[in-house]
Amino acid sequence: MMSKTTTSSSSTFTTILLLIATLGISYLVYKDVFVTSNLESQIETLVQAEYNRVGGKENYEKYTKLVNSKVYKEQQSVQLDNTLKQIQLLEKKNGIEPETSGKKKVNSPIDISKIQYITGTLTDKQLWNDGFLQTKTFDQDVNNSDYLALEYSDLECPYCKAFHKEGAVALLSNEHKDKFATAFVNFPLPMHDNAMAAAEDVLCAQKESFEKGSKVIDEFFSVEKREIASLAKKKTCKTDSKALQSEIRKGMEEGQKLFKVSGTPTLVLVNLKTKKFVSFQSKYDFETINAVFNAEIKNK
Repeated sequence: MMSKTTTSSSSTFTTILLLIATLGISYLVYKDVFVTSNLESQIETLVQAEYNRVGGKENYEKYTKLVNSKVYKEQQSVQLDNTLKQIQLLEKKNGIEPETSGKKKVNSPIDISKIQYITGTLTDKQLWNDGFLQTKTFDQDVNNSDYLALEYSDLECPYCKAFHKEGAVALLSNEHKDKFATAFVNFPLPMHDNAMAAAEDVLCAQKESFEKGSKVIDEFFSVEKREIASLAKKKTCKTDSKALQSEIRKGMEEGQKLFKVSGTPTLVLVNLKTKKFVSFQSKYDFETINAVFNAEIKNK
């Protein structure tokens, strides 16, 4: 028979165990609630910070739609590609070899036989005596240049916009130590309702200077297609519209006759010494254009 003392001790021990178990369960429940509550609080803080960054929840929803849109992603991709190419050119000029995972990057040679382009040779009269050079605004003196780069473009053409923003012409000029005289040539296509009006504005600005022309070109290529008409209406030009259109059409006919320009963008490269030219009838990147230039035009 157990003593009262033993029974009391056993009862006290059992009570202590129950108390510990109760406290343990309470702690786990409290911990779970606390952690969950703390996590939710952190998430709310982060979300609110994102809202504040763009000026509120409504703007954040617009921002989300923007960054997820196909057009925005394409624009960002073009800008990043252009920046990367410029960095690569600077690295090359400064003798810096790009590295990938500790190994030097080796670029595969471009097979120009797979590239579509047209070659030909101009006559002295076509190049120097028919007003071909005089009707264009170049970034530098043609007489101090070895080559020409003519960018035939339509300001309402999405491919022209992408090509221009990639900056292949500028990269080509930089690569060959400014031996290029470059010009933007208006080639508004008939299926684009506002392309001619935009071309008039560009030509009018080009008549003042290459820099002013380039600024207007960038303005048109920085807006959406639906905004081109309203942007063109805002421009003021003292030159008669009919005279501008006549000059633009003459330039288009000239491009068709000399270089078989039939669409946009078309890039034409000309060796001023040999008068040989190459005409790209499709949009190509800088590396491809440069490879064809080296093979067909440079020192040829």
